[in-house]
Amino acid sequence: MQLAARRRPACRAAGYNSCVFAYGQSGSGKTHTMLGDLPCQADGALPEQAGLVPRMFVRLFERIRAAEAEPREGRALAFLCRVSCLEIHQEVLTDLLAPERPRLQVRRRASGSDAG
Repeated sequence: MQLAARRRPACRAAGYNSCVFAYGQSGSGKTHTMLGDLPCQADGALPEQAGLVPRMFVRLFERIRAAEAEPREGRALAFLCRVSCLEIHQEVLTDLLAPERPRLQVRRRASGSDAG
């Protein structure tokens, strides 16, 4: 898990989109794999059993801080991070960052439609 948590932020920092997808039966450990033991410890360190998502965020923001600390010669530096955390359970789509919102709609494109 530590290797995966290190590789994904490198791709994102280079400007690529990334997705982590957990699939499996109910009770198989998807949530624990993704989140692990939360919250962080009092000193801000991740617990030993932290999941993939907190590890990736820590690594991503470490890379951003390191890039911001590098000397720049007149070049502007900007980062934009967007995050979505969705759950699909029994054909119901829920935004985990705003669970109080009404149900999200699943939309299907007509066969052969442009993805753009």
